[in-house]
Amino acid sequence: MVQGSFDIMMNKRINKVDMISELPEPILYHILSFLPFDEIARTSVLSTTWQRAWRTCPVLKFDLAVFKEYSLHSSTNFNEGEIRRRNELFNCLAKIIRNRHCRDMLSIKEFTLEIILFVDLEFASFVDQCICHAVGCNVKELKILFMADDIYRYIIPPILLFADSIEYLELKCCTLESPVNSVNLSSLGKLVLLEVYIDDCMIKNLLGGCPLIEILHLQDCGGFKSLELFGLTRLEDLCIISCMDLVGVNIETPNLHFLGYTGNIISLSANALALSGIYLLIPLQNVKTQRYIKFLANFYFSEVLTRHISKSVDVMVPRALREKIPSPLSNLKLLNLNCGVAPTGGTIAKVMDSLLWFAPHAKTISVGEFGKFGRFSFKFTYKKQLIYEERTASCCKSLPVSCWHHCMEEVKVEFKEERNFTIFTFNGADIWEKIVTLCESLG
Repeated sequence: MVQGSFDIMMNKRINKVDMISELPEPILYHILSFLPFDEIARTSVLSTTWQRAWRTCPVLKFDLAVFKEYSLHSSTNFNEGEIRRRNELFNCLAKIIRNRHCRDMLSIKEFTLEIILFVDLEFASFVDQCICHAVGCNVKELKILFMADDIYRYIIPPILLFADSIEYLELKCCTLESPVNSVNLSSLGKLVLLEVYIDDCMIKNLLGGCPLIEILHLQDCGGFKSLELFGLTRLEDLCIISCMDLVGVNIETPNLHFLGYTGNIISLSANALALSGIYLLIPLQNVKTQRYIKFLANFYFSEVLTRHISKSVDVMVPRALREKIPSPLSNLKLLNLNCGVAPTGGTIAKVMDSLLWFAPHAKTISVGEFGKFGRFSFKFTYKKQLIYEERTASCCKSLPVSCWHHCMEEVKVEFKEERNFTIFTFNGADIWEKIVTLCESLG
């Protein structure tokens, strides 16, 4: 009787040991998505359920951990044994994705290939197979990321440029060449190109084949000198970072909300950009102030701007120049200024005076060092447009709105230093004098 009860209890315990295998496949897939490739492969020996989950998981990542044995080498430094083992690994990985395409006819939600760039035919053949089979599996998110220098660039096969299933595409350290026919990425919503070589003809062809694109991110790319964005009615987010060959951008996208730009001042043609956010990092050495002001005027209708500068003098505009040209950012409401070197207290007041010329009715201006929220934050309340003796004040004649000197009603200054946070509130006719005194005392 006792032995029988013990056997029943043991059977219950054994049956409960592998309850995780009873979970629905979508949950198993979710668990696998957090594991590196080599650990995912090991789960296939746990049970037939895990083996099936491994073979049918819609997320497939061949990342650097898979190729760690070769991550510090180039193919020219391998001996025959290393080359043989590497090619066997390539064949094994290619078989995995080929089986999903040709044998099991499974779809892939996400495929990632992250690998050091080798210069040989076996490597190129392996990458070609991965891309072709991923496209054949109707992949939705595709990342092809090479770790490479500037000597060699893998050329993306044309089949990728006609994959109508891809919704997210990220490429790094490769070359895109124009195919014979027009590009057709009809489902693509997000495109990220990192250190990709792409010439003017190809980038025009590429963007022309992405009618649904919403996010475009170009970083450290070379080859193209002009960027024309026409007819991309869904484009909302545009980032251009350190594309040093670029000299001009033409933007005709009615729904663009955010623009991030890092690089030299370029020719920018835009039709009344009303952006909800702008990020600018532009080296201003040897750049004439008037040229920079003209560049900023492209964002006249925008409300939020983050500027990164090396030193506070980069935002100083001579008073004589202010009297000749209108403020470029009269509609700006929020201005964040990050400096490589934090301005001193006395300089803060001068910086604020200049920033309030750029954006004479800004509601909030923050000034601080890179990586910090800002030592000083100014929040302004304004009176309505003022008329003096039935005419606009003389200092406001060049402005589309009254200058801040004549319409500022209240200023709240928030000063942050390490863990200390202090708030000051000023109003009255001598607001500016109070701000100067405060900045000098705190700085």
